[in-house]
Amino acid sequence: MHSNKEKTEKKEKANAEYHLASLVKETNQQNGPGHVSISAVKQREGQTKIMHTSFFPGAVGSLVNAVTLGSVPVGGQIAEDPKQDIDEADAVLVKKCSKEEYKNAVKTQKKFHGEVKEGTRAYSVFGPINPISYPIASAYGAFYSSQLSAKKFKSNQGGAPEDMCGIEVYDDSSHVKKDIGVDNCCSSATNICNGAGIPVANPLVPSFFTKELQKHGFQTIDKKEFKSKFGFRD
Repeated sequence: MHSNKEKTEKKEKANAEYHLASLVKETNQQNGPGHVSISAVKQREGQTKIMHTSFFPGAVGSLVNAVTLGSVPVGGQIAEDPKQDIDEADAVLVKKCSKEEYKNAVKTQKKFHGEVKEGTRAYSVFGPINPISYPIASAYGAFYSSQLSAKKFKSNQGGAPEDMCGIEVYDDSSHVKKDIGVDNCCSSATNICNGAGIPVANPLVPSFFTKELQKHGFQTIDKKEFKSKFGFRD
């Protein structure tokens, strides 16, 4: 026979609900540049847990993007608090998902956040379709890899030997390769949906993201209803 404690735990697990929520800010003259962010949401017994991913270039990165017309990738930043995105959103879309989809989304989010933090995920206005961003990201990746190779060699063996020109030389086992990925807000949100198992296609710009999500079962809800459902205060 099952104890009361086991029955209670099973009931709590049965009552858990999982959602993916996307906050979309349209691109127009009034709003300026659009934006897309995404949250993985778990609710159980009146408690809400949210993992939010909002990928953006930051103040300096935005300035560089403006000067270079978005052609140069810059260091990205992650906002994990959805409040500003909720306030600025023109559309809020929610999809109920399974526990497995939720867990896979969170796993993908944590991986992406880690890559942004360590500098191996750059922001570009046009994301992965920017033809200039990849050569620049590759050059930075080569430089970053050389720095890591030097650090690894020196931590294991001390100072590196030099050739006749005074250039440091490392053995093959010391080399560390770090690729730099390029994304924008749309591709980052797409990546998380795909990680959850939802085959969303990257619409490239925020204005097309709402229709793409709706194709995969996301439903548009009123912003006030969203705040009430997930426990946000005005």
